[in-house]
Amino acid sequence: MTKLNWASDSKIIGFGVFGKVYISNEFDKEQVENYIGQIKNKFDFLVYQNNLITNIMEKGTHGINEKTFEELSYADQARSLNANILDLERALNAHLRKTLAKEKNVKEVKEKYILQLKRLINGLN
Repeated sequence: MTKLNWASDSKIIGFGVFGKVYISNEFDKEQVENYIGQIKNKFDFLVYQNNLITNIMEKGTHGINEKTFEELSYADQARSLNANILDLERALNAHLRKTLAKEKNVKEVKEKYILQLKRLINGLN
């Protein structure tokens, strides 16, 4: 956080949430305006991030396009499926590492997921 001397002629009287607390009869108007501008920029950025996250996380949609999976183009569906398969692979590998770390039977756990994946593949039309 930027150090801010709220007053041009001031004395420190304590410390607060935003740092030192000053007391004075005069304020450095330019410095206060700059500080307010910094806070506004940070706030605007947080609002922007929140709007992005809200659009991305909207239920039943894929990103900010707000399309269901069925509405995606063939290429976009393929990209989405590839990304999900890669995420699943990473998750399974992480789970198997955790299984090993917890001294559980890795072969048994791996076989369980292989059976689930085979059921998924066999269920494809």
